[in-house]
Amino acid sequence: MATVRIPEPPQILKRVQAQVQMNQQRIRRGLDILLSHEEPPVGATPKEVIYSKGTLKLYRYRPMSDEVYRVPVVCVMSLISKPWILDLTPGQSFIEYLLREGFDVFMVDWGIPRPVDKRLRLDDYVLDLLPRSLEEVQKATGEQDYSILGYCMGGLFGLMYKGIFHDAPVANLVCAATPVDFDGMGLFRRWSDPRYVDFDHLVDTLGNVPPDMILRSFEMLRPMERWASYARLLDNLWDPLFVYGYRIMYK
Repeated sequence: MATVRIPEPPQILKRVQAQVQMNQQRIRRGLDILLSHEEPPVGATPKEVIYSKGTLKLYRYRPMSDEVYRVPVVCVMSLISKPWILDLTPGQSFIEYLLREGFDVFMVDWGIPRPVDKRLRLDDYVLDLLPRSLEEVQKATGEQDYSILGYCMGGLFGLMYKGIFHDAPVANLVCAATPVDFDGMGLFRRWSDPRYVDFDHLVDTLGNVPPDMILRSFEMLRPMERWASYARLLDNLWDPLFVYGYRIMYK
């Protein structure tokens, strides 16, 4: 017969105390999240606006290296995502990494659309706003060439731009999270099938598509991810690093 070893009272007390402390941390950090206490900083890398039009802003980031590569990198953001996705927080920022590696970094931030912006078409972004922003980059740097790093729909804009302006001096075109092939979009693709949804009627009725509708549609890529993230958070509320990372990504 196997012998069952019962922990000594001091060991039991230590385990109980540890669990109590972890639960206290869970409660405190859970309240911080619910009440939005000590929001983590995002988009904190120093920059300046060198051009703007409507909601569009073109940023140039301050260099962190004495030697800067001649060809600038222009980050073209999505119309949907916040620009600080690439500049998440100090120590966890792709922009900060590029600057430390010696790149001259710019960003095209489309801003939050206003009701009047419902009239904008792909033509306005690809044939007007993006080319004008790239011209401003050339003026600011004195360099003819530039590299484009397009994030999500920004990558589509970069592909359209280079496909139309064949002679544009694009040294490199990098696309990150860009939806070129929609076959892998799962429920998202089925939900957006023109047989089931009249998007022309949707846009004509609402103008700009509501953010919550976009959010819920993207959740169809991973239907249970939100609830799974809540479960992971609850299980790790005692861990300050996990909670900090969660709050950044949630924001």
